[in-house]
Amino acid sequence: MIDEKHKTIWPRLLARLIDGVPFWILGLVLWRTTSSKTLVLLGVFLEFVYHVLMLPIAGQTFGKMLTGIQVKDNKTNNKLSFKQSIVREALFRVSEPQFLLKLLGLTVVFPKELYQSTLLKFSPIIWFVANYIFVLSNFKRRSFYDYLAGSVVEVEESMIVEQVAIPGPDSDREYDV
Repeated sequence: MIDEKHKTIWPRLLARLIDGVPFWILGLVLWRTTSSKTLVLLGVFLEFVYHVLMLPIAGQTFGKMLTGIQVKDNKTNNKLSFKQSIVREALFRVSEPQFLLKLLGLTVVFPKELYQSTLLKFSPIIWFVANYIFVLSNFKRRSFYDYLAGSVVEVEESMIVEQVAIPGPDSDREYDV
């Protein structure tokens, strides 16, 4: 049975969306208004740095704060080290190669046939689905990158609704408080 503190799938997705929107907007504005791929790369780099710095400093990003989850060291239950945060975020970014390549216009790096191959075209989707199947298959709901970084995502204790038994005619029933 999954512990309440590890029921984080939807909050994780929502937190990534919340955290990503400002950077996606920045990337789109830079992509549309400049011809400089360097500025677009800067936006991608800033998002990476944001995540890498927030986890060791605060234990969560603003999106994670809003969704009530935090990222911790799996063994010590403390905030992540900078090394863990870098590993976790870099491995998460592996899931976005096609998106980043298209965004940066780097299709010339690969032969056109390879770049347009079905596997490469769908690799972000394949990685995403495989990762969430993996998340659903373990009790702490850890992703590939959580395992490799030694991290775990948990619901903040203040957000967990405990169930208590209230004695009465139906004493076998539990109620949320």
